[in-house]
Amino acid sequence: MWMGGLPPLGYDVKDKKLVVNKPEAERVRYIYRKYAELGSVLALNEELDRDGIRSKCRVDKFGRTFGDKPITRGALYLMLQNRLYRGEVVHKDTAYPGEHPAIVDESLWETVQAKLSANRVARMIGAQAEAPSLLAGLLYDDAGLRMSPTHTNKKGKRFRYYVSQQLIKGRRGAAPLGRRLPAGEVEALVENRLNTFLKAEGEVFSAIEPVIAENSESSGLADQAAKLAERWTQLPSSERRRILLTLLARVDIHRERVEIHTRIPGLLAILRGEITSPDRPHDNEKPDSRVITWTIPVRLQRTGIEKRMLIDGASDTARRVPDHSLSRLMAQAHQYQEMLMRGNGMTMTQLATKAGVTRSYFSRILRVSFLAPEIVTLILKNHHPIGLTAKHLANHIHLPISWEAQKALLGVS
Repeated sequence: MWMGGLPPLGYDVKDKKLVVNKPEAERVRYIYRKYAELGSVLALNEELDRDGIRSKCRVDKFGRTFGDKPITRGALYLMLQNRLYRGEVVHKDTAYPGEHPAIVDESLWETVQAKLSANRVARMIGAQAEAPSLLAGLLYDDAGLRMSPTHTNKKGKRFRYYVSQQLIKGRRGAAPLGRRLPAGEVEALVENRLNTFLKAEGEVFSAIEPVIAENSESSGLADQAAKLAERWTQLPSSERRRILLTLLARVDIHRERVEIHTRIPGLLAILRGEITSPDRPHDNEKPDSRVITWTIPVRLQRTGIEKRMLIDGASDTARRVPDHSLSRLMAQAHQYQEMLMRGNGMTMTQLATKAGVTRSYFSRILRVSFLAPEIVTLILKNHHPIGLTAKHLANHIHLPISWEAQKALLGVS
C-alpha cells in the first residue's frame, strides 16, 4: 500500500492510493522505450531536453506550483529502476505487489534493466573508455576501500589519477589514509612487475606447476609467458586491461609497499589462450593457495594534492615520473623575470599586482629564476634530487647568489 510522500511522474494520489495519471504515464513509457532504443542515459537526457519532456508539475497546499523542470540524469537513473512502475512497492530492499496498477509492462522493464546492468559493468571495467584505466576496480588503499579512476584537464592536456573513495565523497580530514596517485605511475609499476614475472621462467614454473595436470605442459606455458612479455607494450590498452582483469585479484596500496595479488587460474587462462572478457573484476577476492602476492617496497612522496611513488631499489630515473609542479614553477619564475626586465621601472608591488599575486609570492617565485643552469637542466630532465620539490624550492630554500653554493646546498654534483 502507498505509505505517503510525493507520487512519482505517472501517478497521482487519491484517497491515499496511487492512481495512474494517463498523460504522465505515457510520458513514462516514452522514457522507458527511448532508453531501450538508445541504451544511454546521457543520450536519453539530451533527447528528452530536445523534446521538451519535463518532470512532474506539482501544486502545494497553498496553490503554488513547483517541478516542471528538465529531468536530470540522476533522476532518470532512479526513474528507470523504480519498481513502482511495475505495480510494486519496495520495503527494506524487498519488492511486494502494490495496490496500484503498473505503467511499464514486464517485457519493456526487463529490456531496460538488462541495458542498465550491462552499462554498469562496462563502466566498472572501463570498457567504454577511449583509453581505459587499466586498474579500475582492482586498486585499494590502506583502509581497504577501492580507489576510483578520475582525471583533470589542464590547458588541453588530460591528467589521470586513482583516488580513494573517501576523498571523492568527503574532505581530507575525514580520510587521513586516503590516496591520490598519478594513474600512469601506478599502472607502470604493476605492468613492469608483471613483465618481470613473465620473463622469469623459474617464477612461472613455480606458480603453475602445483595446479597443472601434466608437467609436460609447463614448458609450453612458460614459452607463452615469455612471448606475452615481449609483445606487451604493443598490445592495445583494451587488451592489456582485459588481461589484467583476468589475472589480478586486487592491488593494495600501502604507505611503504604495494601488494599485487595474482590469480593462478587467471594466469593459466591467459597462457592457454582461454581468456574471455570478464563480467567484472575479482572484487574483494582474498589471497589463498591459488593466489600469489608480489610485494614491492615503495615510498609515497607528496607533491601538491597528489603523491608520487618512489620505488625502492630502482634506478633514480626508472623510479620517477616527471615532476610537473617543478616544471611549472620554473616557467612561472622566468615569466616573472621577463616582467621585471620589461617593467619600465615598475616596483615589485606593481609587478605583483599586474601578475595577480601578492608581492611576497612574486618575489619568492622570482628568485627561482636565478638558479644555476646545471640545476635547471637537471630539473627539466627529471634528474634532480628526490627531495627537491616545488614547494620546498619556492618556500623553504634561501638561494645563495653563487651557483656553486646553490649546487652544494641542493646536493647537486
